[in-house]
Amino acid sequence: MRELLVLTFGLIVCSGAEIRALNASWPVICQPSCDNHATCLPNNICQCFPGYMEQQGVCTPICSYDCGPHGNCIAPDRCGCDASYAWDAQIKRCKAHCSPACKVNEFCSEPDVCSCKPGYVHEQEVCRPQCSRGCGTHGRCVAPETCACFTGYEWNSKLFTCVPKCTPRCGSHSFCHKTNECKCLRGYKPDDGKSLSCSLPLVWWIYLIIALITIVIVCSVAGIIYYFVARGRNVNYYPNSNFYDTNRIVQ
Repeated sequence: MRELLVLTFGLIVCSGAEIRALNASWPVICQPSCDNHATCLPNNICQCFPGYMEQQGVCTPICSYDCGPHGNCIAPDRCGCDASYAWDAQIKRCKAHCSPACKVNEFCSEPDVCSCKPGYVHEQEVCRPQCSRGCGTHGRCVAPETCACFTGYEWNSKLFTCVPKCTPRCGSHSFCHKTNECKCLRGYKPDDGKSLSCSLPLVWWIYLIIALITIVIVCSVAGIIYYFVARGRNVNYYPNSNFYDTNRIVQ
């Protein structure tokens, strides 16, 4: 049974159990007081809220990614950008802000400063793509290191230039001289009027060489045949006598 003692001054004296219950319901106060992002634990200890960490007695927010040189972590996983910079959620960085906006193939490199993208050069107030090898007289550079050929031409990766295009393709010993016009290599003549395929013409000395080679082959074969025939006819059937039969007939 709870015992209360009412004094003449109107004060209420509580039992020990009631005092402990009141102390448990009162908030714990640390000295010095804790940071705004921390709570006070018993024994005068401050504990940072989740998403914060203690640095030199102050609870600072934690960002799982780097805010970059132009930003700082202002809340858990939230970056704040410097003046003239804006947060880009895709790259998770503070990007410079340009006003007015940059043109095609440009990017905002510094606040209100536009620069050409990599692979582009500034020419006549415009950022144009750059092709280090050039595209020749029959093509133009449409993207960094990428050429587009004019109509009637195609890209030759070995020559790094645009060359005439022939449809259908030129045949053996010929090349595309102009658009849809084939031409024979030096020393060759077309097999037809379109020069799609070319062959080496046979001049008189080539015919002479062929004739001489044919004669030599025929004579060689004839000589070999005659040699073996003559050798077979001159056979000595009686090596121990003086009789010699040239007709292979014994009477």
